[in-house]
This record gives sequence, structure tokens and C-alpha cells, in this order.
Amino acid sequence: MDERSRGPAQTANVQRPHTFPLDDADRLTALAARGLLAATLLAGLIGLLANGPIEVGHAVLQQADTRALGALPNAVNVLSHLPLLIVAALACRACLDLTRRGPRRASLWARGWALFFACVALGALGGAAFHAQPGVARLLVVDAAIGSASAVLALLFLAERINFGLLRGHWLVLAAAAGPVAALVAAASDDLRVLVALEFLPIVLVPLGVWRLPSRGMPGRDWIVAFAICVGAHVAAWADLPLWHLSRGAIGGLALSHLMLALCVAWLARCALAIAPLQPAAAGSGAAASNRASTSLTTSG
Repeated sequence: MDERSRGPAQTANVQRPHTFPLDDADRLTALAARGLLAATLLAGLIGLLANGPIEVGHAVLQQADTRALGALPNAVNVLSHLPLLIVAALACRACLDLTRRGPRRASLWARGWALFFACVALGALGGAAFHAQPGVARLLVVDAAIGSASAVLALLFLAERINFGLLRGHWLVLAAAAGPVAALVAAASDDLRVLVALEFLPIVLVPLGVWRLPSRGMPGRDWIVAFAICVGAHVAAWADLPLWHLSRGAIGGLALSHLMLALCVAWLARCALAIAPLQPAAAGSGAAASNRASTSLTTSG
């Protein structure tokens, strides 16, 4: 029996997926969580800005693994971007396919994820070029793409916990523009702190937001898994030389970091694309199936 055949009393008792009826205490808790989130982000930004400049030239990497493959220098670090590029490109294509079908909210969701995966793919291309021939200009291009991906990911995370209206076009444009703007600021000031703050935004948001804000999209555990993999990738990149020695020259931390980022993006793609409203309605089920498929993204607050 579908929802159209239910009486008013039965329909009122239907528990729709990803819908959270809030009483006054819940609203107060959510408001407090948002306030804590904003305060923590502000405190982190102030601390970063007060810690002195991060000069652009000092961030050009000294790679532990410099093995060449024919005419390709630093071949392992360059080629380790391929899995990330392939995963991001395939996920972007899948999300773009979803924007052309399904309810409007599902299209907003898929469009936001498509933009994130596109930024990641651009970052992978730029990262491969940078590791083949390190330089300040290439570094800023890579950081601009990563900054945009981070800003869009943070927006996706907040949208499913606060309001899906954050995925409207102008907000996505602002998020995507954040990376290039931060890179221009870094180039003009010879200071990477704004870019660093932007790139670490999702890493700060996820544990704080999952803690108290309910989700209308991906479950908190899926975000935590992605968060853990991403943190591991950053640690591996920082430990490039120690991991190179530990593996006895088999792989450095940078290559391992790129592979872990590919795993993180693959996990996010799997989880985002598995959300029920994004799946096409079953054949022959008509408007009722389409209506049921859209219920989990039809509540914005």
C-alpha cells in the first residue's frame, strides 16, 4: 500500500527517511552546536594567522623518491596521481548523469558532488605536473584546485546538516572560487596561510559537525571514515622521507598519500551515490515511486 492509499492518520505516522522532527530542546542543541562550530573555526583561523607567514617558496617539496621512468622524473610520485584522477573523473561523470534525472533536491545534491569531484580531478592533474617539475606556479595551481575542492566539500557537509539551500548555484560558485582567490592572495603576499586554512576546513568541520548535527544525507560514520583516511593521507605526506626509509626505498610518503586520497575520494563517491533519493525510480512505478524516492531530500530544516 503506497502513501496515496493511506488515510490521514496512517500517513501522519509514516516515518520519512532523513527527516528529523525537532522539539525546542533539539533546536537549542543544534543552535549551540552551530555556535560551537563557528567559534572553533574562528579560533583556528585566528591561531593560524597569528602563527607567522608560511612562505610559498618553502612549500616546494623535496621529494624522497626521485626515481625516473625513462624521461619522466619522480615517476612514482607522478603516476600515483592516476588512481585519484580516474576515480574523481568517473565519480564526476556519475554525478552529472544524476543531475539530469530525479527530483530537484537530488539534482542539487548531485551537482554539488560533481563540482567537488571535478575540482579533485583538476588537482590530480596539477599535482602530477607539479611532482614532475616542482615550481611555485605549479604549486599554487594545485593548491587552488585543492582549496576549491575543500570549500565545496565543506559546503556539502554543511548543506546536509543545516539547509540544502546552500547547494544553490551562487553558493557553489563562491565555494569553487575560494581556491583561486586564496591562491592569488598567497601569490601576492608570499604567504600560504589562507590556502592552508581553506584546505583543512573539512577536516575541522567533520568531527565537530558529526558530533551534534543530524544529517539528511550521508550518515556520520561515512564522513568519519573519509575523515580518518584524509588525515592519514596528510600524515603520510608529512612523513615522506621516514616512510621512504621505513619501506627500504619501495614507496615514499607522497605516493602513499596520493593513493590514500584516491581511496578517500572513492569512499565519498560510493557513499554519496548510494543515497536513496539519487537512485532512479523503478520501472513502472510511476509518480508514486518518484515521490517516495525524493522524500529524504525534501526537508531543508
